[in-house]
Amino acid sequence: MEKRNNHGKAIGVGVALFCFFVCNMQLKAQLAPCKVFTNGTVVQRNVKIPVWGTATVGDSIIGTFNSAVDTAVADANGKWKLFFPAMSAGGPYTMQLKGKTETKTITDVYIGDVWFCSGQSNMELAVSSANNATANIAAANDPLIRQCKVPKGLSNELSDVLDDSPWTPATSAYVGNFSAVAYYFAKELHKLNAYKDVPIGILNVSYGGSRIETFMSEAMLGYDETDVVLANGVAERQPTVAFNKMVNPLIGYAIKGFLWYQGESNADYMEDAIVYGEQFKTLITKWRNLWNMGDLPFIWVQLPNQGTPYAESTPQSWDTWPKLRAAQSRTLSLPNTGEVTTIDVGAVDIHPKDKESVGKRIALVVRKVGYGEDIVYNGPRYKSHTLLTGGKVQISFDNIGNGLMAKDTTGGNLRWFSIAGPDGVLQKADAVISGNTVIVSNASVTSPAIVRYAWEYNPVGVNFYNSTDSLPAAPFKFDVVNSGFKINSFTASATTIERGSFVTLQWQTSGNAITTLNGVEVDSLSAIKLMPMDTTTYTLKITNKADQSIVEYKDITINVINPKPTILLSTKTGNVSAPNEEITIIADAKAPGGGTVNRVEIYINGELLTKETEAPYETTWTPTELGTYKITGLVINGINDSTWAVPYNMYINNLTKVRYEAETATLTGKGSVVSNSAESKGKYMNLTEPFTLTFSNVHVDTAGQYQLDIRYQMTYALSKAQFLYINGTLYKEISFTGPDMTTWMDLSLSIPLKAGTNEIMLKNSWGWMSFDYIDILGAIATDIKSVNATSEITLNITNNLNSSASTIDYQLPKNGDVTLDIYDLSGNKITTLANGKQPEGIYSYPVGKQGLKSGMYIAKLTCNEYVTSKKFVISK
Repeated sequence: MEKRNNHGKAIGVGVALFCFFVCNMQLKAQLAPCKVFTNGTVVQRNVKIPVWGTATVGDSIIGTFNSAVDTAVADANGKWKLFFPAMSAGGPYTMQLKGKTETKTITDVYIGDVWFCSGQSNMELAVSSANNATANIAAANDPLIRQCKVPKGLSNELSDVLDDSPWTPATSAYVGNFSAVAYYFAKELHKLNAYKDVPIGILNVSYGGSRIETFMSEAMLGYDETDVVLANGVAERQPTVAFNKMVNPLIGYAIKGFLWYQGESNADYMEDAIVYGEQFKTLITKWRNLWNMGDLPFIWVQLPNQGTPYAESTPQSWDTWPKLRAAQSRTLSLPNTGEVTTIDVGAVDIHPKDKESVGKRIALVVRKVGYGEDIVYNGPRYKSHTLLTGGKVQISFDNIGNGLMAKDTTGGNLRWFSIAGPDGVLQKADAVISGNTVIVSNASVTSPAIVRYAWEYNPVGVNFYNSTDSLPAAPFKFDVVNSGFKINSFTASATTIERGSFVTLQWQTSGNAITTLNGVEVDSLSAIKLMPMDTTTYTLKITNKADQSIVEYKDITINVINPKPTILLSTKTGNVSAPNEEITIIADAKAPGGGTVNRVEIYINGELLTKETEAPYETTWTPTELGTYKITGLVINGINDSTWAVPYNMYINNLTKVRYEAETATLTGKGSVVSNSAESKGKYMNLTEPFTLTFSNVHVDTAGQYQLDIRYQMTYALSKAQFLYINGTLYKEISFTGPDMTTWMDLSLSIPLKAGTNEIMLKNSWGWMSFDYIDILGAIATDIKSVNATSEITLNITNNLNSSASTIDYQLPKNGDVTLDIYDLSGNKITTLANGKQPEGIYSYPVGKQGLKSGMYIAKLTCNEYVTSKKFVISK
């Protein structure tokens, strides 16, 4: 069917009315400061204080604050901005903003140090969810520490509009909602005389589950949210969307510096982990440029130990998290940066609850990097090494304080050191402190090639610290033998790509060299993710620092070709349905690389069903006959390239739909049954994390693909992914989304089931969801289902029926519209034994007189909306 727009005139009128109302709204625009300027605001000391907002076009705004006055005029877009001069710490003060017809007064304003605290869930994790929450909340009474929690929001377009963002003090009434690491950092600073009277503002701009790309703009990345789908479309992992909505509206708010705790979501895959360093350096550099306040202090928390602990005696080669930690550490090459080592305060859970230790260590790094104190602010960090005789390696360190220490051991041996020879096979190393160095060896490794420390996901029990300050050593890994001034490797993930696709460049150089990629200085060991739109040559160059006439080059050319259009077919209800039920066919058609889709053609068993020329490419089809149908699709782009979709098989069957209530499933982990009369059976399951919800006894007659419908509700966040297991094996990660936290949603997908009894399990990837039930189209009910709390429908059949006196019996606990049908195993209806209204009671129908041949059949009993089925056998 060709799509046409017959509403042009109505649309034109609508646009005109919209413009009329917008123009009138602008003429009557109210004076409105940005919503970060509210009662209780903390503004930055010792720098100019910008204040901005909107008003009627041309209106003059007079601002008064702490005896200072400035004026501004609303521009053609109704925007204004004024500046108060630099001021010393103090407060509370009142800020007054006066327009032509109205005045806004902001009270309880303090001048102090404002820290922009951003990242994902470990920055977001609240005091109420951290260790010692009850005692710390009860004891909190520091109104000079204040938080502005920027509401979580995502946008595909740049926005300068901030949602309501009230400031709250760190008192018992509010501190439970503070970022735990940010609060404990500020609390630690306030213990010191130098800072105890300085108000501290926490701009909490965090979003659980987000990737670093989410907080970067299109200009920083070279692509936007429409160019790439990360992590199967999970909203908070998309590029630019948090930057657009949460960061961009705050650009220019005067701050002391940035605190960052993120990286977990970029450590899922190796390719993401190895490119993190260059992305992180870009974010830091570009954020600083946007704020235009110089090299503002930027301090981050290195990823802690996390996950399943392994034995120290068997060093792991699976090192995605360690490599991302290393990428974080390499970012210390940027000026005025600091890293907080937390390799000893993590847990199996990706959200360790010891945030007090993290906050205290942040405070130390802030005192050094942010305030210039001459203190030992971090633990030992690898500096250099020397190869000794006998296969021993001596390692020197920075940040040793008053010496090195093997904590919690009487023998002095250090844990979690590994060593390997030229074969790369890692062995547990003997590591001992020798003065201010560590000597590492293993009797079986006579020619050491690699040494590493704490290079594991979860090196439980690390004990390498500096002595008086008791700060842990940072993880590290190095090659023992320096290969000299050399480009050791320069590789690309592909040399020919389709336009709009990514390529990853990875390199390693050695020697006293400056390393650049197409003229931009990069780390000697790193990687970068790029989306070249045309064929491009990338040049890696090293320059000898001692003699800049000595250089070495390597080139890689990435050939960019026009991509073929893509098409993927699906239906809204899976690939099993019944006759005369309307099926919505969806064609996910795209023309990557900046192309356009000209049209999509959809075919049923080779016959053209429709031509679609506008997205969304959807159509409906109502099959009337039983059978298997092949749905195919063709996409044609603007330059007449075409691609056929993989055929989609649709099975039309008379099959039952069986419901499995979440509250009757087996729960392992955290969750509770909630009573609510509006939900199925009046109950649903509310889950936090960790959780595993197992639906057992899912029975089907034959192996194949079946439609699974999941009834769910979002909690805590509007997008997250969970794991779906079928019969003990991970089938896929499912992305759940919702418009809010109160709407129940339905998700349908096709799953493989084996003949007989199956187990379906939902397991948290990022928990905090509610489930009402799952439905399986084509399943066979194998147990008695409740109609209400006190009554039941029962369906009983005697197997091996060979007597004319044999019957199907059922009991109705209340009146209802009843149908009793007999089907064969192909889903064909054989006969109907009952059809109509029946009162409460016991009913019996003979089976042997129906003329059924020998074989297996299904009895399907429907009473109102309730359906149950049982199999039986006729043998003669």
